[in-house]
This record gives sequence, structure tokens and C-alpha cells, in this order.
Amino acid sequence: MSGDGDNNMSKDMKGTFQSFVDGVTNKSNVTQVLVGGASGWATGFILCKVGRLGALAVGGGFLMLQLAHHTGYVRIDWKKFEKEKNILDDPVNMIKDQFHKLQGDNVTNFDKVKEFVMDNSVLTGGFAAGLLIGMAT
Repeated sequence: MSGDGDNNMSKDMKGTFQSFVDGVTNKSNVTQVLVGGASGWATGFILCKVGRLGALAVGGGFLMLQLAHHTGYVRIDWKKFEKEKNILDDPVNMIKDQFHKLQGDNVTNFDKVKEFVMDNSVLTGGFAAGLLIGMAT
């Protein structure tokens, strides 16, 4: 699949989401709270289910790694690890500094999210409340 097709699909999805949000924000505050709450509840519910499964996988993997280490199947050469970590620190920091210089005064994703929340405060408030309720169920 070409990169141009992927870009068009991304634009279509962004346009669909934007038209949905525009349609909801033109409705009454009650409708905005209900739509935000329902989508927040669904997101929170799914996040908790996936989060529990992910925590189980990570915890089980960590437990298996510890068991393998204690039984002698896995050995870590900490001196080699420290040496290689120190070698990688300088290039990583240099790339990070260059990225921050390039970013400069550009609008960040955080600024975009902040603007969206401020423009759609009723919808995002309903979403936040629904998210908390969904995570509690």
C-alpha cells in the first residue's frame, strides 16, 4: 500500500471525527454530556479490561523471567549492560536536543488537545465523567 493512500485514509478519518464532533457540539448541552459520557464510559470500560490483561501479561512475563534467572537459565552481565548503556546515552541525548530545537515554536499536540478541550468543554466534561464511571465498572 502506498504512503499516499495511507495519508488519504488518515485525512478521511480525521474529517469523519471532526464532522461528528461538530455535529454534537451544535446540539444541546444535555446531548453533549450524554454523548461524551457514553463514549467515555465505553473507553474506560475497554481500557480497564485491556489494562488488566496487559498487567497480567507483563506481570506473568516478569515472574517467568525471575524464575528463569533464579534457576540459572538467564544470566545478565551487568558490567556489559552498564558499558553499553553509557555508550548509547550521548547519541540519544544529542538526538533529543536536536528534536527540541527543530520543534521550536511549533504548535505541539498538547496545545491542540488543550484548544479542543476548551472549545468543547461540555463534551469533554461528559467524556471525563463517563471515563471515570467506565473505569469503576
